[in-house]
Amino acid sequence: MRKSSKSVAAYIAGIVDGEGYVGISKDKTSKGLRGFRYRARIQIEMTNLPILRWIKLKTGFGRILPRPLRNVRWRPQHVYVISDHQLAPFIKTILPFLRIKKRQAKILYKFSMSMRHPGVKGHNKKTNDFQDSSYRKIRALNRRGNHES
Repeated sequence: MRKSSKSVAAYIAGIVDGEGYVGISKDKTSKGLRGFRYRARIQIEMTNLPILRWIKLKTGFGRILPRPLRNVRWRPQHVYVISDHQLAPFIKTILPFLRIKKRQAKILYKFSMSMRHPGVKGHNKKTNDFQDSSYRKIRALNRRGNHES
């Protein structure tokens, strides 16, 4: 992440806490030995495109994609996505300022570090088990409705 002031990192953390998704998805794939792969990401979806551009400018990370219009009366939405090798430095910068999604971010940070260079045969059993566990933990934390914090 580009060198940012603490106030910039805190502001971005506030947006992630309020508008962001911090999680891991499990996608089917024909590649790999397990028939699926995990995708770790942070995304911020909103109608305020200038803020998303500002975040991308300040961090030097991520990409901004348009969202399909779900209702013709709504304003266009965009999503800012950070994934893969960009996750760890991004999380490291905003982690001290996160409040709501701090637990998910800590899990995602460790998870993103485990994704490094799986090799031709994939990750070993210990890494696979860790990734499975991380996926389940984040899913539980992101579950809607009443549950323990």
